[in-house]
Amino acid sequence: MIIGWADITGRGKLTSQLCFMAGIFAQYSEKQHLLISRRPVKADYYLGLTLEDADKKRADLLRLAVNGQLTTQLLKDYSLPLMKGLDYLDASFVDSKEGEYKQVLYEYLLEKAGEGYGYVFADLSREIEMSRSVDKLVLCLPQSPAAIREALQGRSLSFERGRLPLLLFGQYFSDSRWTKKRLAKEIAAADVLSLSFSYELFDALNEGSLLDYVKRKYGNWETEYRQFAKFVGGGEERRK
Repeated sequence: MIIGWADITGRGKLTSQLCFMAGIFAQYSEKQHLLISRRPVKADYYLGLTLEDADKKRADLLRLAVNGQLTTQLLKDYSLPLMKGLDYLDASFVDSKEGEYKQVLYEYLLEKAGEGYGYVFADLSREIEMSRSVDKLVLCLPQSPAAIREALQGRSLSFERGRLPLLLFGQYFSDSRWTKKRLAKEIAAADVLSLSFSYELFDALNEGSLLDYVKRKYGNWETEYRQFAKFVGGGEERRK
């Protein structure tokens, strides 16, 4: 199953939300999953790769994808183990292309990823039109009604009834009056999930130890995991 993550405002903290939820999900799963990011800095940030290594991997992947030679096994070979149950693929090379060609290239990548992994957590950036290639869509949203309304100006987010997205709402400020209930009125959704991040989590993100934090603390988010697992269709049993 491919789960696409999009941020229509550019302020929804997509990368941190995506990494965190994929990390939590992997802790409860016996299968192998894949996290696809469009942010090249994250490969160096989390994995300690040299810039030369990261650049070479991106160039090789781009060549294989453009030539239609990317097999599921090759994609696995270029992915890196991020934590138990979760591999990482730097797909920032896709953004070297433009328009429909970029979309076709990314769809090809997602197709190959979906053939080889249990769940694929895919970064769609702000390009919500790419959601046609995913099974489930998560919209990462900021705690700002003004930002959401600005992003929705002049566009209509309409989804088929069976393909309503999950709204992932990060409660960054405890005194905000922008609640999940009000948020749900702005965009039709299958569900609304709120991740009440602590400053400790953001410290871990800034220090490059987010995934270590997830390993230690994931039990604190069991309710959120179950809500997310229900959205994607049942999820996984917790590891023994």
